[in-house]
Amino acid sequence: MGAPLCLPSRTTEGLLSTPLSPRRSSVVPDIRTLTTRKVAEGPLPTGDEAPTEQLVKVPLDKISASPFQPRKFFSEEKAAEMRESLRERGLLEPILLEPDPNKQGSYWLIGGERRLRGHRDLLAETNDPKWSTILAVVRPSSPDGKNRANALVENLQRADLTPLEEGDAYRAMEKADGLNAEQIAKEVGLGVDRVQRCIRIAGGPELLREAMTAGIRVPKLDAEGKPEVKRNPDGSVKMQVVQTRTGEKEIPEPVLVLRVIKELTIAEQLVSLSSHLDRAAPKNQPKWAEREFRKHLEHVLTQDMEKRRVAEYVKRAKAGGKGEEKAAKEPAENAPVKVAALPKGTPFVSTERQLVVMKDSLGELSPTQRAALRAELAALLASIPEDAAAA
Repeated sequence: MGAPLCLPSRTTEGLLSTPLSPRRSSVVPDIRTLTTRKVAEGPLPTGDEAPTEQLVKVPLDKISASPFQPRKFFSEEKAAEMRESLRERGLLEPILLEPDPNKQGSYWLIGGERRLRGHRDLLAETNDPKWSTILAVVRPSSPDGKNRANALVENLQRADLTPLEEGDAYRAMEKADGLNAEQIAKEVGLGVDRVQRCIRIAGGPELLREAMTAGIRVPKLDAEGKPEVKRNPDGSVKMQVVQTRTGEKEIPEPVLVLRVIKELTIAEQLVSLSSHLDRAAPKNQPKWAEREFRKHLEHVLTQDMEKRRVAEYVKRAKAGGKGEEKAAKEPAENAPVKVAALPKGTPFVSTERQLVVMKDSLGELSPTQRAALRAELAALLASIPEDAAAA
């Protein structure tokens, strides 16, 4: 993979008199062809020329995204920084292109997405022709598999990719190029463990992907760990109407914050929890695992847990617990009832979580107790989802 040029000056002459910096591979352009003349003029390279790189100005409308580009999400904040940098200092490093094998005279972008987007944004904003072309190193076309690896390495070296984008790119290399994790690691120059971990999270649930890209809005907690609520101008609590299983209900409207999962270790823990829930899901409740995972994910995001706490929480959840935060706040009256601890002469005990019945004491029920037990059983049966009851 060819090395981009180091360009400390805005002028073409200054750019071309600076030696190339081979920081990405041993394949270096023929320096003499770039330092003894100005930017190449005339017809743009087509890829059929001798296997050497050329420095040229390319019209923006001749450049398209490479199908092997692993990046899917771009920070608007960094895009704004790039636009400002281009305005003040110009382009400090050319972008990297390869001829599009499917369209004569066009190019795939290999490296420099933000720089290209910055040029396009400034052209749309100012309509100044100087932004209609961009300085680029055009290198010969590579085979598809090599293109995929090159685009991935280009972004990895700039620390531009999220772990999810990495994982998606590695999975694409598995599928399209038939490579295993060890071969991928060798291609991109990373450890096998890193590649395997990213592949695992890329295969996680869609809700986790959303949390790692766009983010999920969850209630904001105050200093006491309670959800903050919105207030009206007069200071009263702002209410909202929500739909419940029993009808509409009016509740305080919470203050929401956007949380994004960026840590690879946290994502791994949540993928592990999702797999556990899939295995534990009742066969007659296909949406159970998805609902449970959403609850756990929203709790982790609401609490804004760091990776150690997430690991502990997931461990407790897999063991059937609720995690340290929920367990600590569980009301004593809802704690699991041990049958052996039932007082003598108590035929049944009902809490929010359990209904414990002593079968050998049913004959001793008083009329009031019988009526109460029937009511509890009726409520329990009514709470069973229709699909489960039908099964």
